[in-house]
Amino acid sequence: MSEDNVIPFPVGEIRNPLVDPGQPDEMDVASDALYGILVSFIENGYDPKNDPKMQEDLGLILNILYAIVYRAEGKKHFMHEALDEMSDILREIKSELENDNH
Repeated sequence: MSEDNVIPFPVGEIRNPLVDPGQPDEMDVASDALYGILVSFIENGYDPKNDPKMQEDLGLILNILYAIVYRAEGKKHFMHEALDEMSDILREIKSELENDNH
């Protein structure tokens, strides 16, 4: 009889994720942060559920939050370079606006 269709029993620690969910991973942390943002938007009258562009923007924000968590843990993420560039651009724009107002 062939054993090709036998699923091996998991070896090691077995835990029930409902009873002991373990530590949240990076996406859990980012998703929780985005949830807070969504609640705030909804409480202030915005409707992300029916706004496709807002959904797209929030998807980007979720990825940014994920990259932030990765950076905080000392891990590399492909968005770090883009985030650094956007921060530099925002600093430059803010400096130019401040100079124009003086």
